[in-house]
Amino acid sequence: MVNSSQRNGFGAAAYYRYPTQLTTLTGTLKDYFEANKVEDAPVALAEYWLTKIGTDFRYQKGITTTVTAAHEAWELGAGVCQDFAHILLAFLRAQNVICRYVAGLTTGEGASHAWVEVFDGEAWIGVDPTHQRFCDDNYVKISQGPDFSFCALERGVFMGAADQSMSAKCKLVEI
Repeated sequence: MVNSSQRNGFGAAAYYRYPTQLTTLTGTLKDYFEANKVEDAPVALAEYWLTKIGTDFRYQKGITTTVTAAHEAWELGAGVCQDFAHILLAFLRAQNVICRYVAGLTTGEGASHAWVEVFDGEAWIGVDPTHQRFCDDNYVKISQGPDFSFCALERGVFMGAADQSMSAKCKLVEI
């Protein structure tokens, strides 16, 4: 059962509807959004933008960094999964949709992966703009936040004199 605070977004962390430094809609990204926006329910909007982004933005490693904003990646015309996620977040938040960045793992990637979750009024629905699909049991969430800067997987804190290294391995097995 959904209570009134969940319906208006407060139960779903309403701050997920506001842009961040990495998801601000500006420049040519804003122009593209304005020329292509439609009105619909949150999940339908996510599905619409999955297709648009997948058609007009391409995957390419090595041209963006973890601090590249959505509008900067858009101007380059390409980026990696975090850029796809930041662009989708920018579009959805411009339409007042509650959505969040997710970092985790999925099969076939060989590295960490990023996607978006959209709040539909009752539940969070995972959408993967890089692969233009909804998330399924092959996705393992490790962290979530307003954008990459809130859920980077390679950061941590330790005290004392030490060397640091990190490795992660995940295998998804159906039980």
